[in-house]
Amino acid sequence: NRALATVTLGHFSVDMYSGMLPLILVALTGPLNLSYAQVGLVSTAFTLTSSLTQPGFGWLADRWGGRGLAAGGIIVIAVATGLMRSASSYAMLIALAPLAGLGSAAFHPQGAANAALASGRQKATGVSIFMLGGNSGFAFGPIVARFAFAAVGQAAVLALTSVGFILGFLQIYLAPSVKRIPAADAKAAAAALNEHRP
Repeated sequence: NRALATVTLGHFSVDMYSGMLPLILVALTGPLNLSYAQVGLVSTAFTLTSSLTQPGFGWLADRWGGRGLAAGGIIVIAVATGLMRSASSYAMLIALAPLAGLGSAAFHPQGAANAALASGRQKATGVSIFMLGGNSGFAFGPIVARFAFAAVGQAAVLALTSVGFILGFLQIYLAPSVKRIPAADAKAAAAALNEHRP
């Protein structure tokens, strides 16, 4: 199922970027002389933004449908994460964290709905695969960040950002697209979101 694989890959990438945040904060704590309170505030800004704004993005997805929110979410979190790694000040870091959170929030409602749509009659199976992609992304995010940043430094930032653009455009070309989400699919999407942890 090419459409489901595309949406699942998008979920993997979004949550992979989210999973990089702890390692980014560790890497910047020394250079930016961050306190525990500042590190916690950056993490809170990301988590609150990625969680509290999801209903709004879900409403937009129900109103307009399509693939734009899912694609845009991937691109935004990829760019914001890359810029966070190269942040030169705490002010820059705290400004980018909620932007990354908005990218995550924009992807998840439409991504979950697209996973349900791509699954046909096997919605539970399809949505579970979609969720597996996201949880795997969380798990691999710190690993990818560790080796990428250690191996090629700032070039890794450009590479990871470029990957986000590629995966975003894949959502546009390969993910399912509808103008209105049927009620059954909306219920499956809601179930997926209830199981998702930010």
